[in-house]
Amino acid sequence: RNINILLNMSRLLEKPSVCDISKSEDKWIISRLNSLVKKVTKELEALHPHTASRSLLDFWLNDLSRGYIQFVRDRLAQKDKQAEYVLSYCYIELLKMCAIFTPFIADHVWQNLREKGLVKEESVHLCDWPAVDAKKINKKLESEMQTALEVIEKGLAVMDQAQMGLKWPLAKAEIKCIEHL
Repeated sequence: RNINILLNMSRLLEKPSVCDISKSEDKWIISRLNSLVKKVTKELEALHPHTASRSLLDFWLNDLSRGYIQFVRDRLAQKDKQAEYVLSYCYIELLKMCAIFTPFIADHVWQNLREKGLVKEESVHLCDWPAVDAKKINKKLESEMQTALEVIEKGLAVMDQAQMGLKWPLAKAEIKCIEHL
């Protein structure tokens, strides 16, 4: 089921054109990706492939699929170039890291992306390992977006308990934040 989510995300990719990144959700996912590359690289170098693979899975399920894609779904439908570029960039970098854990699936997806003209290399296994861009890591933004995702998750849980459909807007929502010093 989790692999299917990874495979299905490739259907959302379009040929991206490089552009400036100005929206906070785009900066957040780029920051999360760079934090992921840093963590996976560190864990693999420490011979902890189980921790590295869990981090990859968490990223593609929670951050990319359930987080970022949900935030930019309308932008993708409107062919927003910035959202298309960020999604393609993150997905391709993720695929490079997944290749050591799921070599055949990653290369199958890569070949499909190659047919679409999204990648040039003959195989994902011929690509360089993604490099960390420490300047793009923003821990404060990552923390703030994590809080926002938790609020959304709790709101959806309340709606589910009340047996409300997701398309029905809430009449009122109260959010109480307690700042820890």
